[in-house]
Amino acid sequence: MLGGTDNCIHSASNPDVVTCTIGTLDPGAKFVLTITVLVDPSTPDPTIIENCALVTEDPPNTGADVCESTLVNTAADLWIDKEGSYITQNPGNNSDNKWLVVGGGGQKGTGE
Repeated sequence: MLGGTDNCIHSASNPDVVTCTIGTLDPGAKFVLTITVLVDPSTPDPTIIENCALVTEDPPNTGADVCESTLVNTAADLWIDKEGSYITQNPGNNSDNKWLVVGGGGQKGTGE
């Protein structure tokens, strides 16, 4: 877990569990939780990750759970930037150009 709503705690004993406490919720009220995670860059392509939420009551009465599947397709995050020595160039003159190619993602990229 990279981040999330302030009242969420990442489990030290189970890295796949995040517990969020919302307190009392009035009838008809809504509470939005945001949890940001990082998928391991070595995750094979394609992988389906199940994201599940379980809501419990205190005192225990009934619970509700829901799961959502997320398809992970890995891809290299490549970008390129060019810098020239002149804004305009006359024919017959040399122009020095710098090319910067950056691999910003967790996957290897190749190019020609």
